[in-house]
Order: sequence, then C-alpha cells, then structure tokens
Amino acid sequence: MSNKVLRRLRKKLEEAEATGEQPTIVGRVKSFGSITKIAERVISNQLDPFANRYNDLGLVPPLYDPAALCQMSMTCDVIAQCVKAMQVNINGMGYHLEYVPPDDQPDKQEDENDKAEKRKLEFLFRYPNAGETWIAIKDKILADKLLTGRGYLEVVRNLKDEIAELHHAQAKTIRMTSPDANPTEHIQWVRDGNAWRQIIRLTRFRRYCQIVGGEKTWFKQFGDPRSLNKNTGKFADLGARWPAELEATELITFGQDSPNTPYGEPPWVSELINIMGSSEAKKINYLYFNEKTIPPFIITVAGGTLGEDAVQELQDFLAKDFKGADNFHKVLLLEAESSSTGVVGDEKGPAVKIEVKPMTQFMQEDALFQGYIKNNAKAVRESFRLPPLLVGASEDYSHASTHESKVVAEQQVFAPERNELDEEINRTIIADFGTRSYRMRSHGTPISDDTQIVAALGVMLDVTPVGHAVDFISDLMGKEPPQLDPETRNMSVAEYRAKFRPAFDPFGLGLGPDDELQQKHLTELLKGIRQKLQKRHNPPVAKRVRGAAA
Repeated sequence: MSNKVLRRLRKKLEEAEATGEQPTIVGRVKSFGSITKIAERVISNQLDPFANRYNDLGLVPPLYDPAALCQMSMTCDVIAQCVKAMQVNINGMGYHLEYVPPDDQPDKQEDENDKAEKRKLEFLFRYPNAGETWIAIKDKILADKLLTGRGYLEVVRNLKDEIAELHHAQAKTIRMTSPDANPTEHIQWVRDGNAWRQIIRLTRFRRYCQIVGGEKTWFKQFGDPRSLNKNTGKFADLGARWPAELEATELITFGQDSPNTPYGEPPWVSELINIMGSSEAKKINYLYFNEKTIPPFIITVAGGTLGEDAVQELQDFLAKDFKGADNFHKVLLLEAESSSTGVVGDEKGPAVKIEVKPMTQFMQEDALFQGYIKNNAKAVRESFRLPPLLVGASEDYSHASTHESKVVAEQQVFAPERNELDEEINRTIIADFGTRSYRMRSHGTPISDDTQIVAALGVMLDVTPVGHAVDFISDLMGKEPPQLDPETRNMSVAEYRAKFRPAFDPFGLGLGPDDELQQKHLTELLKGIRQKLQKRHNPPVAKRVRGAAA
C-alpha cells in the first residue's frame, strides 16, 4: 500500500475520533519487506546437484545457477515470448542440404555418388534419434543458449566410429572442466573454399559432467580422439580404448565464452534486477486480493453500542448473506442501544447514530507498478534486440512498418544466429560425416514484398531466368514447380522463347507458339497475381448500411 493512501486513511480516522466516535476497523495493515539480495537468489546453489563437488570433480563453477536462469522464463513472461519468437524465426522455416561443387569443377552437377552421400545425411537429420526431429533439437539448443548462455548437442557414434544419433543435452544439468593442461594432437577436416583438406591441430580439450537423478555421466568435447570412460571421467591409456558400453559420447557446444564465465551469459543477464523487481511487483498485486488492508465500508456507532445479538447478526450477514446475485438487494437492519440514560429527570438519552461510511475511495482501483512492469518488459525485449511486433507488444502497425520490422530483425538478429548455428554444424557433423559435396543451410523468414517482385517480373520478364520465374509463380499459385534441367532454368525467358518455339507454358495455361500471344498471356497472369496480392495486403473497407448497428 502506498504512503499516500496510509496518510489519507490515518487522517480520516483522526477526524472520526475527534467527533467522539469509536470506529471499528476490520483487518490490519500489513507491510511488505523490501526486495533484497537479488543476485544471491540467482547465484544460489541450494538446488545445485554439483554443490560441494566442484573441487572433487575438477569442474568450473558457473557464475549463475543454470537451473535458476531457466526458471526465469516462468518468472518473466517476456523472456518466454522472446525465446519463442527466436525459435520460430531462426529454426521454424526448415532447412535443406545445399550442393557445393568442387572448386576445379564449378559447373559439375550432382552425380550418383553425391546423391548417395546426400541420402545418408538426409537420413541422419530426418531421424536424429528415436523421439525427436532435427528442428525440435535445434529449438531446445537455442532455448538453452538464450536462457543460460550455452547449448549442448550430444553426438553418438556406432561401432564403426560413425555418427549415428544426435540428442539434445540439457544445459542446466551440465558442468565443464577447465581446458587440459597439455594440448592433444588431432586431425580436423576444414573447407578451403569449396575444397576439403585435413589439418593437424593441437587443442586443449575440456570434459563435461552431467548429474541427473543423482547419477553422474561424463562426456568429452567433440573431436577429442581419446577414449573417455563415461562413469569415471578418466581417459584410457594412449592407443587403448574403453569397452563400447563404457565409452563416453561427445558434446558440441553452442555459445560464446563470456569474459565473466566460460559458460556464457544470456542476453538478458543485465536485466536481472528488473526481472526480479517485476516479479515482486506482480506478487504484491496478487496478494492484494487475499491480504488487502482496506475494507469496502466501515460501520460506526456513536452515542450507543450494538448489542451482542446485533454484532453476531452483522458478522453472519457479512460472512454468509452478503455474497451472490440472490442477496444483491437484501437489506441489513441494525439496532443499537444508548450508552447513557441522559440527565436527571430526562427520560430520553442522547441520540444513537449509526453510519456506514464507504471506503472505496481509498481502495486500489488498478494494479500497482504498471509503468514499472511495462518499462522492465521493454528493457528485457530490447536485450534480445527484437521489435515489439514479434512479441505481440505493438497494437498500432501498418503493412510498411511490419515489413520494415521483419527486414531489420532478419538482417540484424535472426540471420546471424541462424548462420552461426549452420556453420557449427557444417564444421563438426558435416565435416566428420565424410560428406564433401553438401552443407547445411537453414531457411530464413521470407521478407520479400511479393507485390514488388510481381511488378518487377512484369517489366523485366524477358531477362528473368526461367527457373526464378517458374519457382516464384509456382509458389504464389500453390503448385509444385515443374522439373526443369539446369540449362533451361538458367536461361532467360527471351532465350527460352528464341531457342524453343513451343510456348513457355509450364502450368498448362494454353499459351500458343506465337510470341505476341505468349507475352499477352504471361502479362495477364502477372497482372492477376498482382491484383490478388494487392487485395491481400489492402482489403476493401466494408461500407456501413444505413440503419445498421454500429
């Protein structure tokens, strides 16, 4: 309760006492403690399964408890909204394996060997494990990275030492060791342009430990050629290997080291104080309903007292008969007795006065700290660098502002994060898998303005590659594009018409062999598509009928 309300209530009570009345106040004023030790709540290791074991296991303690950071998405709804927006716009559009021809054969097309490699990779990413899709795994990794600063991907190999499965590993359950004192020599495949070559690296690897349900499991860093025991965290002797059932799997980490901690930091870590403050403000608003200090009215009796029966009747009425629609018009009758018989010889005592004074003017009409909560939510969203439109925080926007927000977010936030994830997959899984002709490419959010593309096609149709025109028109019409050979796809529409006299008619539109007729049909098609898009982006405003209700 604010100090202003308390002062007004105290003044009202003093005025009542000055008139000789003895008001009775139902309830009591409860003071709330100040918000203290915000950082300690986040750093607390009370629920940390690694507590008191970091030194024994040789692990680096995190600056912030990862489990507490994950719970922040439940404390602050804006964090959950921002994480979901990042997942949808970074991973939600799918992916494909992009063919990369050799440097010395830039015009080389996919052959059967390439297609066999592609099928193996497609199978791995289509079925990374028994219960998850590749998109779901990437979403979990990204959420861990945004909530704790670090995400993990577990790589499982078969007896042939080939990558067989991919799993998400929960960041809140994993801790890391310091880098090895001595570097380990290993071979790494790197892409030099479009060509692959092997280089020898000297790397100080880390080990990772996970505790779930009291059980401890060790992992080794991806690319470490040594054999690690998953139960003890000990490496086998040089040239030896542990049995397959004891062999530790590998972890690929996503996220950059922070100057403060090797575990990394989430983008919103600087807003921790504001997040905790908003949580306490919402808690105060919630407790108001159960622990409010101002009753809706006060009943005062001056010059007399209520009898015991009247007091009991009043209490029963307020507890039982005061609620519900059926009691909306019920009347309460109170009887009071004079506290004095008056002066000698006077049969009448002082008048008894019963008043019901409403207290609604002192009651809280709306939630407290709304401006504070709103500003904190804005600060958290801005730490993710997301426009308000993507988290539902904007109610006033137009087609132009929507398009501009999508373009800026895609270029400044989503595309760099997406490319970083793809690059890590290409330099680890793709390279280790032995595939030399493909790389992972995640799809971005479509940010092009279809009306502008249609207008450009109408003007520059002759110089537009056949493949681009066919793909775009097929997508707009919701049809599968026809299969065209690479030579035809790279031709311009004018070259296609000059080389092949039959009409350019991939959709069975009935175009004849005459060039002028072709141009007419295609122009009409593009005009129709443009009108359809204009109606989609600028729907007609309904006219009000005279006499109709507003």
